[in-house]
Amino acid sequence: MFSMPLCHSMFFTACDGIFLNYTWSDLTLANSSHKAGTRRYDVFVGIDVFGRGCPGGGGFNSKEALAKIKHHNLSAALFASGWVFETQDKEKFTELQDKFFESLQPDCGQTYCLADLPLSSSFCRGVGPRLCISGKEVWSSSWMNLSACDPQPTWTNDCYVLGSKTKLVVHQVAMTTEEAYNASHCLQVTGSIKSDKTTRLIVRLVALTTLPLC
Repeated sequence: MFSMPLCHSMFFTACDGIFLNYTWSDLTLANSSHKAGTRRYDVFVGIDVFGRGCPGGGGFNSKEALAKIKHHNLSAALFASGWVFETQDKEKFTELQDKFFESLQPDCGQTYCLADLPLSSSFCRGVGPRLCISGKEVWSSSWMNLSACDPQPTWTNDCYVLGSKTKLVVHQVAMTTEEAYNASHCLQVTGSIKSDKTTRLIVRLVALTTLPLC
């Protein structure tokens, strides 16, 4: 269903949340938001990344559909996010995957914060073309183990722009598999230092909180 009909209100009351199809309109979003009342965030509106009947046409423009959902204070559910791998250049999958999800970030807000210290992370994504331990390659073939995922950066590249007034300008922080200390990934920081003196490099990668995660 593409809207939350009144006849299903008893089921919505008895469950934790409800998923809607991706063939919706601004009118059906408004109706669903009104009927959900104080539980608007328990209504997950579908976004088809292939763009089948979904506003914005999907793909890298899926952010248009997400913006409409956010306008009505509803949650979103991505359908077929494999679009990146199935339709784009597989040699640039990691770069394009990051591009896709970063395009959605402005309407997602802070996704999560890390509450426990000390923090240790190699930023492994649980998959890679080879495997390293303490800087030494121990496996030369591709591998996958999602349980090996490390905490990921919570900031996107637009957060690293420090402005022209600073002597240190960070242009990009990107994931790379060309070098790795543990697992298969590391972060590559690119930018410029406009100083003749030694400059201390500090790049904020994660958000921390003293509140419990929910």
